[in-house]
Amino acid sequence: MDLDAALNLVDPNWYGRYHRVATHSAIGLAAIAILSAWIAWIVARRARWRRFGWGVAPNESGEIDRAPWRLFFAVAASAAALHWLGDWISGFGGIVPAWPLSRREFGLRAVLSLDRFIFISTAVWHLTVRHLDLPRGREAWIGAGWFAWVAIYVAARAIWGTPTAW
Repeated sequence: MDLDAALNLVDPNWYGRYHRVATHSAIGLAAIAILSAWIAWIVARRARWRRFGWGVAPNESGEIDRAPWRLFFAVAASAAALHWLGDWISGFGGIVPAWPLSRREFGLRAVLSLDRFIFISTAVWHLTVRHLDLPRGREAWIGAGWFAWVAIYVAARAIWGTPTAW
């Protein structure tokens, strides 16, 4: 979703004016999710390795079953929504969900864009899920626990902390 950061190469003023507008709208979120899912699906279809995340996995005969595009879209849409949520809670601007109908910006400004607590919690979650061979259901519960932990932290910062800005 931060592809609009390339605007800074053209003109720093464009970046300040247009960052988190079109790409961070509901239309931009859908377009980026579709494009990302399509690219990942194409890469997975051409991949020669046995596992591409949740995209391909060996079946009982040892052949590779390729996941349908809708699963790639579900992952891409979830990732885009999490990015949107992350930008909404951070102090570096907000999101403009109704663009082009409205340029009204929404932002909680509860945490820094690179908050140490969220970064460390995310690293622990990632290492736990990545390096332990857990069933998918257990990974989902660990992810839900991470999300609840971060949500409580952000809510506490929003209620008792001072607004952040970059």
